Amino acid sequence: LHETNNRIKIYPNPADDELYIELADETLPATDITIFDSMGRVMTNLVTEARQHRVNTSTWSPGFYVLSILGSDEKKKIIVK
Repeated sequence: LHETNNRIKIYPNPADDELYIELADETLPATDITIFDSMGRVMTNLVTEARQHRVNTSTWSPGFYVLSILGSDEKKKIIVK
């Protein structure tokens, strides 16, 4: 799993009821953001040009998730408590 620290910011991480995704690099394609659970199921898919997003995680099971951006090798681990 390739993970970067500056281009994608996710907070709070670990998350409880919600998390925020911030795309700090303006050259990063921001049109299709997907979060997968540990079984590969899509938990949420955001198709947008915005640089900041709020994701409701209150119905997600505790565990590890992966954020992926279509067209990029950027990946980020997310923990939900």
